[in-house]
Amino acid sequence: MTIPCSGPISLTDIASEFGVSLTNISLTDFYRGGAHVPASITQVPASGAISIEDFRCVSNTSAGEIRFDVAGTYNWLCPTYTKLYCEAVGGSGGPGSSVYDGGSTVASGVNGFDGKNSSLGENVITGGGGGGGGGGQGGRYPANARTGVTGPLGGASGGDTNVFGGGLPGGAGACFFGDCRGQGGAGGASGKATVNWKIGDVAIPNSRGPAPIPGQTYTVIVGDGGEPGSNGIAAVGTKGAVGFVFLKWS
Repeated sequence: MTIPCSGPISLTDIASEFGVSLTNISLTDFYRGGAHVPASITQVPASGAISIEDFRCVSNTSAGEIRFDVAGTYNWLCPTYTKLYCEAVGGSGGPGSSVYDGGSTVASGVNGFDGKNSSLGENVITGGGGGGGGGGQGGRYPANARTGVTGPLGGASGGDTNVFGGGLPGGAGACFFGDCRGQGGAGGASGKATVNWKIGDVAIPNSRGPAPIPGQTYTVIVGDGGEPGSNGIAAVGTKGAVGFVFLKWS
């Protein structure tokens, strides 16, 4: 149901909407982002002055969405929902470098670094892509040149779909010459998981994680992309892509 948009409303209406007993409860217990009101209901103040009028037309199942796409760690207060969609993608791998030594032997490029995992608590985890293999350049002996290998794919778990390498492509390797002899290996693509939960869904072994519980706070991690390999004299490629976690509920 929804709290009336017009006419008289009371603390009883608010408590009923959010399934809270009136025993020892006051209006300040209904700040947004607290124990009872989801952070998604932006109409309700999170602190400071609050009145019954702030709750007109409010529904406990208000739809909302949020996207975390800057590398780092966040706290997400799970709102009340009927359906919740999650898409999580890890950071992709960094490329290997390419070295020109001008000699008769193959110069060994430096491997790229792995991308980092993205996750929603312990419910959904997506792997970062692996770092690319270093390339080499034989210089005066181009026949000695070799191209680095592509890094391994990132994994995924906890979703209805869990796709190894289904996320973001790895960083591209650089090379010293226009024909890209001895190009550094590309970073590995990151993993991707998607899941559509209904409230109360339980975990499915080796597949989907349990549905988040409204009112609980979950740690969201956005994995950074892997850095390119470099030894100070190498042509370096582009860093791997930053992952993301996208949540949408209704």
